[in-house]
Amino acid sequence: MCEESCEIITKKISESIDHKLTLKERITIRIHITFCKFCRRYYRQLTMMHHYFEERLKKETQNGPLAGSGLSSEAKYRIKKNLRENTE
Repeated sequence: MCEESCEIITKKISESIDHKLTLKERITIRIHITFCKFCRRYYRQLTMMHHYFEERLKKETQNGPLAGSGLSSEAKYRIKKNLRENTE
């Protein structure tokens, strides 16, 4: 039924997050996930997580890092200070 194995398809799905796939690869994925409920579920979950993190990144970019995290100003300061000290 499916030409490509689930292992290959899931790798291609993951790759699609990082860069644009060829038309053939996109069609192959679409055909496969039409018939394979496991790969379809993986595709949906990965897509959902990707969109969630994109939105989260947009919010943090607009509001500053750690905005809306519920951390106190003191905790945010300690985290930033620790990050600066450990990355130098």
